[in-house]
Amino acid sequence: MTVGDLFKKKVLEEGYGERDFVLFEDEKYTWNQTYQQAVKYANTFLRLRHRNDIPLHVGVFMENYPEFVFAYIGCALSGAVLVGINTTQRGAALARDINHCDCQVLLTENRFLDEVMGIKKDLQFVTDREILVNNHREKDKSLPRGIMSINDKIKELEAEIGPAFLKDPNVAVKPEDWLMVIFTSGSTGAPKGIMNSHKKFVETSVTFAERTRYTDKDVSYAAMPLFHSNSTFLALIPAIAQGGKISTRRKFSASGFLPDVRKFGVTFFNYVG
Repeated sequence: MTVGDLFKKKVLEEGYGERDFVLFEDEKYTWNQTYQQAVKYANTFLRLRHRNDIPLHVGVFMENYPEFVFAYIGCALSGAVLVGINTTQRGAALARDINHCDCQVLLTENRFLDEVMGIKKDLQFVTDREILVNNHREKDKSLPRGIMSINDKIKELEAEIGPAFLKDPNVAVKPEDWLMVIFTSGSTGAPKGIMNSHKKFVETSVTFAERTRYTDKDVSYAAMPLFHSNSTFLALIPAIAQGGKISTRRKFSASGFLPDVRKFGVTFFNYVG
């Protein structure tokens, strides 16, 4: 199965739709709400594709917002590949990672927008049209000319395309297809992009569940960034595969860790020792 298959099975066949899935600070999203958002993201990514001679790679340069999860599942549904851009990258190194992975779409947030605008002229396949900003929680939603928020782009496409925009694109995706590129830390030169297939994510989730007895009553806490293999493999994908919950905050806080554990009812958390 693919990650998209796993998620849809939980929603459409196994009755998880109204259960909570994403817990973020004071927000909650059910499996149905997450699926609906992921479908919109999937269709947005497909609509923004402007090069058919290279794979559809979507760079995500963002902290641990629910929108990262929507983008991940949206890529799974659309056959796109999510490129997890390390949020500590700046300048030429940031442009290098985005170009190295042939990103055609870039999803970011207000905090990093100045960095993106500073390298925009150096990006090979991303123009203003393909830069989307996750900013609906910001008081000031103003953006540079030509740049749109992800929510406004979704509204624009929904008005343009109509009801079809809200339907699963049903793209044929194979388990061997890539789903995510995760960069190494770059301790021996420039970070290397590691290709991870749907099959790799699914098989890892099965092994994890067997070893930890993870079930649909469990709540994962993503302490590490979602662009990191630790959080995607040990927090996000087990929740998808087993019907659990994924909880997180924008950025890890040591002082906020135990309050979050209590607030979300966390049973599993991941970290790097």
